[in-house]
Amino acid sequence: MAELLAGGYGINPIKDVKTVVVPPPQMVANMRVGNMDGFCVGEPWNARAIYDKIGFTAATTQDIWKDHPEKVLGATADWVKANPNTARALLMAVLEASQYIDDPKNRPQVAKLIAGKATSTRRKKSSRAACWAITTTASARAGKTPTT
Repeated sequence: MAELLAGGYGINPIKDVKTVVVPPPQMVANMRVGNMDGFCVGEPWNARAIYDKIGFTAATTQDIWKDHPEKVLGATADWVKANPNTARALLMAVLEASQYIDDPKNRPQVAKLIAGKATSTRRKKSSRAACWAITTTASARAGKTPTT
């Protein structure tokens, strides 16, 4: 992100930007009241800022790294050694699900499945994981501190 800011927008990521952690549901509200000048987050928060006419998408992850992996499955070596069958089954389930989702004929079913989950309590809780948000030094100098 620092390279994108410096190269594409003439912003010095060391001098002009203060990086803070803000939960995604609070990002748009912080932009609205002037606590932040921008943020880096996934859907639906960026779309909400656009809809509310307080933000725009400067770049998507596809602009930065074409066809990048979106999510990562990680486990410690100790856990894999202690649970080899579970680790193998989990990896294969993710691989098979990825192949299923990647098949265009399955997209309508996948979209329906995802849309149905979007309103579940579990989905709402998972979307509250902290993401990086950025605020310029100018806002910090003005005494505006992002709430977390």
